[in-house]
Amino acid sequence: MKINFSIPAVLLCIFFSCTRGISNHENKVTECVDSFAIHYFNYQFFQTKPFVTNDSEKWLELAASNVTQSDIDILRNQEQAATIETENITFNSGDSVAIACIKVHHFLDMNNIAGGSRFVDEGSFHLTVVRNEGKWKVRMEGLPRNEKRSHD
Repeated sequence: MKINFSIPAVLLCIFFSCTRGISNHENKVTECVDSFAIHYFNYQFFQTKPFVTNDSEKWLELAASNVTQSDIDILRNQEQAATIETENITFNSGDSVAIACIKVHHFLDMNNIAGGSRFVDEGSFHLTVVRNEGKWKVRMEGLPRNEKRSHD
């Protein structure tokens, strides 16, 4: 039995196998980012550790050390936890580095320059995600910065 493959059919097979690989990377990055962000923005820093690179743990420790009793009281009294939306993922350097753009809703912002913490309805953040020993992990080079600052 002789099988004939047409060039368009072969190209379609290659296209779908390549896009399936990209979407698998996107799914893994999204899982990592969602897990990291839901814990981080709800101030569950210990649960965040599996989703960051080893070098990033110092930033989690810094964030945790800045939480005050007042922050804890505010968080405990909230009826709604922070929620996360992954908006976009862009891959750089082949498929080993990605930038994830996320929106965070209803989170406690401790980086208020005027002092004191306050809840923010919505913020935008960019997270660098790297492939580390076969797993995707967030690489922190500082504390996540809200790129959508209110001008109050």
